[in-house]
Amino acid sequence: MFRRYYHVWRVITLIVIACASLATTRPVAAREPTLCFPQTGQCISGRIRDYWEQNGGLAVFGLPITAEREERNRETGKTYLTQWFERNRFEIHPENQRPYDVLLGRLGDDRLQALGRDWQQLPRDVAKQTGCLWFKETQFNVCNQSDGSGAQAGFMNYWLTEQLQDPRLDAYGRSLGLLGLPISRPRMETNASGDTVLTQWFERARLEWHPANPPGFRILLGLLGTESRPPVAQPTSSLTTYTSKDGTWTVQYPADVLRPEDLGGGTIIFISRDRSVFAAVDSYLDQGNAYGNTGEGLRNRARDTIDRIYGRSPSETNVVQRPGGRWEVGLGFRTDKGSIGEAVYEQRGRQQGIYRVNGILFGYKSTASNADSIVTSLRTLRDSFTPASNPAQAMLGYFQLLNQERYGEAALLYGGDYKTLRGFNPAIGRNDHAALFEYACSGLLKCLTVRRIVGERTVSSTEWRFVVEFSNKDGSLFQLGPMEAVPEARTQFPYTVKLVGGRYAVMELPVYIP
Repeated sequence: MFRRYYHVWRVITLIVIACASLATTRPVAAREPTLCFPQTGQCISGRIRDYWEQNGGLAVFGLPITAEREERNRETGKTYLTQWFERNRFEIHPENQRPYDVLLGRLGDDRLQALGRDWQQLPRDVAKQTGCLWFKETQFNVCNQSDGSGAQAGFMNYWLTEQLQDPRLDAYGRSLGLLGLPISRPRMETNASGDTVLTQWFERARLEWHPANPPGFRILLGLLGTESRPPVAQPTSSLTTYTSKDGTWTVQYPADVLRPEDLGGGTIIFISRDRSVFAAVDSYLDQGNAYGNTGEGLRNRARDTIDRIYGRSPSETNVVQRPGGRWEVGLGFRTDKGSIGEAVYEQRGRQQGIYRVNGILFGYKSTASNADSIVTSLRTLRDSFTPASNPAQAMLGYFQLLNQERYGEAALLYGGDYKTLRGFNPAIGRNDHAALFEYACSGLLKCLTVRRIVGERTVSSTEWRFVVEFSNKDGSLFQLGPMEAVPEARTQFPYTVKLVGGRYAVMELPVYIP
């Protein structure tokens, strides 16, 4: 049991040391607004993240195990925005001023009740014990388990040391706010991991004494959030593959829950029958690069798409700088009708001249009783997004290989006939395709790299038409003409790619200079 904890903390310690050494040689990057954990697939942001980091983080609260969602508090009967962690539950109370706008759940009390143990009926201590903390409110003592010093000497020192960061409270009040009052005597209990250890319950925590662990790891907090929170239902719907009309992407979605609708402008929405849950794929060729190459430009596209879906502008809850995977930027949002959601976007091909934008958005009612299951399904759909094998990449590769004088490889991506090339130099062997291209590119053809794709059209499942611009060797825009044979200057040129024998092939030669 300890070995697992020890290795985790050893890795964390090494990371902290490494970060500290880097800080002396280069400036520290700005903190990302959203922090995600691949271990659970959940993220924290805003006030919940602030509170988590300021009051103990991973060691005290553990990893997030749910997304934010509206939940009813069983004690007050009121509904609050809630997020569960391995060791506690956070509730957002906007009616309170900081730091009381985030309140912790009384999971120690909750868990004992769920186990059928009424702590108010448990045997009490009759008086304060020497060297211990006495809590007259509940009539329990909290004592150390060893003669050592520091937080790990025992439950008493831990309770006194671990505190909320609230300057308006005294030390006792800060400890009380984090762990709460003791609600049991210490006794031997078997935890969820199967370890039988000395255990004492508190209103908001369960402390466990592990004497065999090295110093620093002898007191562990029970995983009350994991134990108290009902298991998240996994999506049981079978998935159906949807392929876009132009064949540029596919995605998998639960057809018994969501149905596709075309919103136009490159956006396909998958929406529930009551229209409370949706996922959308926003994929289009940004011919004019209207949203720019910056992350903020892509987020503007996300904002515009969200506006189209909801018919109004929701408020943003956070900006995600680097969501991970293929995605470059993202944002979270909330509507005035109680829906929350996320959007992630990428335009990774722009450096190769492909300005196609891909985005995935989803939203759902935060009050839904099965919100966690819904989020799991929506993220499954998002992660299934797959761009199709791209004919544009074949065209870009064709011109790049010619520009790099790799003529034999370029010939493999050419699907047109060689009559014109043979006419340039009949002395070259008819089937020596590399030599034919080499001779043509030496002066008759402009074998340049593509600057950008400005137009794209799918003719059929095996044919695509493109309009492209080229770059000169100095990086400037290539222009053909004006000249006698080309009276009007041209900067854009049409090309066709076909699927021939299971491979993409460019059907035209580079630009000919008369």
